[in-house]
Formats: sequence, structure tokens, C-alpha cells
Amino acid sequence: MNRISKLVSGCALMALVLVVPGSLFAQQPAGQWVRERYASYPDASTAGRVVQTINSNSVVGWRSAAAESAPHPVTRDFGVFADRFYANQNPNPPTPEFVVQGQLTRGDARDRLRLNMYAKTYQFNFVAGRTYTIDLTSGDGRSGPHNPGFFDTWLRVEDSQGNIMKQDDDGGLNLNARTVFTPTQTGTYTVVATSYASNVTGSFTLRIR
Repeated sequence: MNRISKLVSGCALMALVLVVPGSLFAQQPAGQWVRERYASYPDASTAGRVVQTINSNSVVGWRSAAAESAPHPVTRDFGVFADRFYANQNPNPPTPEFVVQGQLTRGDARDRLRLNMYAKTYQFNFVAGRTYTIDLTSGDGRSGPHNPGFFDTWLRVEDSQGNIMKQDDDGGLNLNARTVFTPTQTGTYTVVATSYASNVTGSFTLRIR
């Protein structure tokens, strides 16, 4: 092989090496992306900078961030929401989705911890090590004529002894509640659907997946 042929062959080999990124050899773990609240900030400009940081792939395990356009009506802060990656920790098949449409009414019992709030409770058998996403929504989480029956939701998960495992106010979209729960023990757990404010009634959807 003459000098020119060797040079051409060497350049072709170098080009081949350069266009094969190392990431092609890295195995992406199995899991799922879940939309949830990343954090809250006192002003819109700070929230916007955090969104830019997440969307530039600078925060491991988070992507597709967006900030609320208006502050929370009570705390006056701006929430940042993003997709969070949860790796599968066990070989169990995906959890079937459970959905119930309900209402808080003045005929309901009061919550045992939030004494001025009406509540409904639901019991589920959760499997240890499996991750459950639990949403308590009242429409799109905003008040207005487009969303009759709206109320600010509050969600809680308790074990069989009544210990609080998880609770959330505005972890979902707008004023809707969401929590992600991975039990360490298999057993019967209680999911409590209640409200942020006292003596509130309205319509809700409880979704567990």
C-alpha cells in the first residue's frame, strides 16, 4: 500500500471512531418518567432560571421543566414542575391503574387529623418495592366557571397503624395533589382524599398507577 492509500485509510478509520459516541454503549436503566413538582421559588425570574437549567440537561434525572405563570394564591411562590425519572427496582409488571370519581360532601366524616376538613378514605394493597403515583385532582386544579365543583385537594397515605407515609397539597398540576410512594412493606394502606381549606366540598378524581 502506497503512502497516499495509507493516509486515506487512516483518515477513514479516525472518522469512524469520531462518529461513534460513547453513549451508544451505555445502557439506559428501565423505568418511567413521572410529572411532579421540582421546587417552589419566591419570584418568577428565579423559577425561570431553574427551568432553563433543568431543560439544558444539567440536572440528572429531571427533564421538560415548566414554571407556573402565576403565583400560588396562598404562599405567593412559583412552582416548577418537571418530569422525574424513577428506575425500576423490581421485576414486577406495571401497576394497573385505579381510578375513582368522587365528591366531598357535608355528609362525609371529618378527617381524623385535619379536623375541619371533610374526607373520604380508600384502602389498597400495596406491594413492597413497587412505585405508585397517586393523584388527587379536582379538574385542572384551577377555580373558575370552566371547573365546577373545584376545590384545593389534599392527599395523604397512611399505613395500617395510621402512620403518615406520604402527604401532599399542590404536587400536581396547579392546586391538585400528587405523591409518589414506594412502600417498604407489602400490606394494606389507606389513601385519604380531603381538602386544603376548611369545610370545603367538591368533586375529585383519585388515580393510582
